[in-house]
Formats: sequence, structure tokens, C-alpha cells
Amino acid sequence: MFYSLTADQLHARLKQKDFFLLDVRTEADQWLPQTDLQLSYDQMDKLIKLLPPDQPMVVYCRSGNTSQTAAQQLSKLGYQSVYNLTGGIIAWQQRNFPTVNQPPKQL
Repeated sequence: MFYSLTADQLHARLKQKDFFLLDVRTEADQWLPQTDLQLSYDQMDKLIKLLPPDQPMVVYCRSGNTSQTAAQQLSKLGYQSVYNLTGGIIAWQQRNFPTVNQPPKQL
């Protein structure tokens, strides 16, 4: 099972940053602050072992659809405390929350 977070909820949690933040978009030019890794959804099967299994994880994409699928997959594979950013980075930007131009680690 996975959970959903709104942009407001995630923004509040970023102050504590007690989770792993995963971007599953294929291409991007802006990211959420403190994104830990950009891993294209189509690479997840090959690289899933690189994700921390014991840390809460928030997954995001452009609109929230691909990240929801990724969150479901992670949950089925046994990852605990997986969250999907509802509405993706679009919802984040609509709230005028900051983004960064510096890409996170990419695989």
C-alpha cells in the first residue's frame, strides 16, 4: 500500500527531510528542492536495488500519474512508507513553491 501527499503536505515535510525524494520523470529541467535521485520509471526494474529499503520514500513526476504507478510498484516490492505527490511537480508549481535547476543524482 502507498499513500498520497499534497504539495502543501510535502512542502511542510521538506523542513525535516526525513524521507528519500525520488523523481521518476524521464526528462526534466526543474526539480523539487532536496530531490535525492532522478530515476526514469522505465529504469526502475533494473535499478530498484539502489533505493533505500528502510527509509520513507516520496515519489513524484510531472502530473502524479507515473509516480502513482511507481509508488504502487515500490509498495508491491516490499518498500514501506511510500508516498505519491498528488498532482506532481505541476501541483507544486501551482502553489508557487520553489524548484531548483540543479539536477539531482541521475541513473
